[in-house]
Amino acid sequence: MISFPVYFFLIAYAFFFLIFIAFFFTNLLHLIYTGTADMTSFTVTLIILIMTVFTLYGTWYFLRGTDWKQTVVIWDSGHSSSLY
Repeated sequence: MISFPVYFFLIAYAFFFLIFIAFFFTNLLHLIYTGTADMTSFTVTLIILIMTVFTLYGTWYFLRGTDWKQTVVIWDSGHSSSLY
């Protein structure tokens, strides 16, 4: 039987979130250093920041009752024996 705990999904989510944060701050610093911080770039950056906060809040809200030690079964030899 091949299985893994549910918190692997949380680790993958955190990894992608850290990559997103790195790109977000790189973009923000690029806007500041190049002097392109006008109203349009500020508005788009603010919209992305607000969407990020809502996404994090939604993640916390929907996953707050999750049992992270529960396992997910990928493959079980018993599944194939019931076919024949």
